[in-house]
Amino acid sequence: MFLTRNTDNKFTVENTQIVKGVALLLLLWHHLFYDRTMPYNDYFNLGGILALGKVAVVCIALFVFLSGFGLSQSIKNKNVSIKKFYLRHLSKIYINYWLIWLIFVPIGVFVFGLTFDRVYGEYPIGKAFLTFIGLQYNFLEFGYNVTWWFITTIISLYLLFPLLNRLLKKWGLWFVCLCLIFGFIHIPSVCHVNLLLPIQQWLAVFVLGMLCSKTMAIQFIPNHRSHYFYYMVIVVLIIVFWRQLVGVVTGHKADFLLAPAIIILIYMAIPVNSVIGKALAVVGRYSMDIFLFHTFIYCYWFTDIIYYTKDPIISFVTLFVICMTIAFMLDKFKKFIKVDAILKKIDSIEFKNSKKMV
Repeated sequence: MFLTRNTDNKFTVENTQIVKGVALLLLLWHHLFYDRTMPYNDYFNLGGILALGKVAVVCIALFVFLSGFGLSQSIKNKNVSIKKFYLRHLSKIYINYWLIWLIFVPIGVFVFGLTFDRVYGEYPIGKAFLTFIGLQYNFLEFGYNVTWWFITTIISLYLLFPLLNRLLKKWGLWFVCLCLIFGFIHIPSVCHVNLLLPIQQWLAVFVLGMLCSKTMAIQFIPNHRSHYFYYMVIVVLIIVFWRQLVGVVTGHKADFLLAPAIIILIYMAIPVNSVIGKALAVVGRYSMDIFLFHTFIYCYWFTDIIYYTKDPIISFVTLFVICMTIAFMLDKFKKFIKVDAILKKIDSIEFKNSKKMV
C-alpha cells in the first residue's frame, strides 16, 4: 500500500535516510536558486523561487542534527573506546571524501582548466593540502569546491563528540542552551585562523540531535497523520516566516528550531514502507556523495546545461537526475574497489587500554 506504516513509533535508520533524502532535495534547490543573479526565471516574478531557495538552506541544520543523533545512537549501550570511535567514523568520512577529491579535482584541473593557481590564488599547494585534509575552513578558506567548507564543520563536530557527549550527560538541556548562546558570540579570527568558526552556528543543533537520541524524544511523537500533524505544519510555517524576518534570532539561528520541526513533520507524514519513503531513502543513501560533487556539476562545469531553459523545475530535475546517475556510477565503482571491505578492515582494528566513551 502507498501509505501503509509500521506503527512501532521508532525513529529508525530508514527514517533518517528519508530525512536525508529531503535534505538533499532542499540542498539542490537552495544552491540553484538562493541567488537572484542565477540564470533562472521566477514564476510570475513573485519571488517565490528565490524565497524557497533561501529557506531551503535549512538542509544544513537537518544534516547536522542527524549527525548528532546518529553518532549518539551508534554508541548507545555499547562499550566503545574513544580511539575506536574516531577510527570508525572519521575513516568513513575521509575515505569517501578523498575518493571524490581524487576523481573530481583532477577532472576540474585537466579538463576544465580549474587549476590550483586559478582557484586558490596565493599559496595554492598549501591551500590544496588543507582542502585535502578537510580543515581549510579553520583557515577561512572554502576549498577547491566552495561547498566543502562543510567537511571542516562535520569533522570538527566529530572530533568534539566525546567531550560534548560527556557534557551533555552531565548538564542535559542546560548544555544545549549554552551551545545556543555560543552561537551568538562574536569570535574574532587570529592570524587568519578561527578554529571555532566551522562549528559556531551548528553546535547547538548538533547537540540537540544528541539529546533527542539520549531521551528518545522523537519516539513519543505519533508517527502518523493525527491532528498533531496539522499542528506541526502550522509550527513549521510560523518558523519559516519568522526565519525570513530581519532580527536577532533569524536565518541559521532559527534553524535550531526549524530543523527538528521539519524532521518531526517528515516523520509523521512519510511512512518508511511507502513508495515515497522508499524513494527518499534511496536518495538519502547517496546524500553525502552528492553533496560532495554536485557543485562541480551545476556551478563549475555544466552551468549552461543546468540552467539552459531557465525554468526552475526543469533545472532542478536536470541537476537531480545527473547527480543521481553519477551517484549510482560512483556506488558501483566503490563496490568494484571494495570500499566497504576496506572500511570493515579498518573497523576491525582494536585498541588496548583506550579510554572508553562515557
